[in-house]
Amino acid sequence: MIFKNVKLLINCKNKNMTRSTSKALGFIGAIMIIGVFTGCEKEVQKSQNDSVVKTEYGKELLEGLRIALVNGVAVKCVGESVDFGGEEITYTDGKSYRTEKVIDGVDVVGLDVGGVTTSWEAVARTGSTMDSKCYDEINGKKSTPEEDAKTDKIFQDYAISELVAREEAGEIKCLTTGDIDFSVPDDVELIDQCPLVKEDVNRRKQ
Repeated sequence: MIFKNVKLLINCKNKNMTRSTSKALGFIGAIMIIGVFTGCEKEVQKSQNDSVVKTEYGKELLEGLRIALVNGVAVKCVGESVDFGGEEITYTDGKSYRTEKVIDGVDVVGLDVGGVTTSWEAVARTGSTMDSKCYDEINGKKSTPEEDAKTDKIFQDYAISELVAREEAGEIKCLTTGDIDFSVPDDVELIDQCPLVKEDVNRRKQ
């Protein structure tokens, strides 16, 4: 799911990159956004039916998935990646996301936690990270805690709606799961993308 969010960069109309836009970027987007500085707002689509649907195993599915995630229930969703093909596994509690998939034969793990997107290769143990507040620094803006909370809520709702839509379409299967590891292993070396983005922005201004 996080990989797919990079598509939010397409067809954007607002030329001021904001923290709201950066929250929509997946961790692959953190690598791809250099040279892309347009922002857009994404309307949060609500499910028309939020009733809980349970299987014979008591696992919450379909409309029940929204209720589970809103209430912080840990969920594991499995399906085919829309952007890269192959199996994609997404773990989430409705606020943070961990995605595992294979890209060009390489096992990649991604996290989206608290506005920070991170990805690394499982074998090479190298990757990149990007804090969404980087865009505020580029634009010379400083958001308030209230604004941050509002932005977080908008994109949490959008991400949940996206999972629910894919579940209802039969593209993924989601079941409740155990504790999710949202941490970055100590042996993983990460490159901070923010300085690279700032450098590219300054170069374009010249």
